[in-house]
Amino acid sequence: MELIKWRPELSVGIESIDDQHKQLVTLAQELQLIVAKPGTREQAQEALDAMLSYAAVHFATEEDLFEKHGYPEAAAHVNEHNLFVMKLNTFIREMDSDWEATGQEMLRYLLLWIKHHISSTDKAYTQFFKDRGVT
Repeated sequence: MELIKWRPELSVGIESIDDQHKQLVTLAQELQLIVAKPGTREQAQEALDAMLSYAAVHFATEEDLFEKHGYPEAAAHVNEHNLFVMKLNTFIREMDSDWEATGQEMLRYLLLWIKHHISSTDKAYTQFFKDRGVT
């Protein structure tokens, strides 16, 4: 499986958001390396917990911007955040039965989610926020 990497084309052009996206990619890389070794279920659990914790910080940042600036697509975007958290929590529950298979499925999900969510859903707000002075 391709290593999850930060790529310039993922940039939304807002430095604080890009920095947070880079951190999410780093956390996904750590999880990917644990699953690839393979590491232990406990290591994967810790990495996944870190991903969820940091995602909460990142989502709160975006959602605060949505509220502050009246982003018209906020409800749909927040729904994607909620679905992401629900999916990762499902993976956490499934790790108890077969963590290695679950880890592989989780990595596929993360890779697709990062690529799609950042390059499509997040980039959709770039111009909106730039027009309002968010850099």
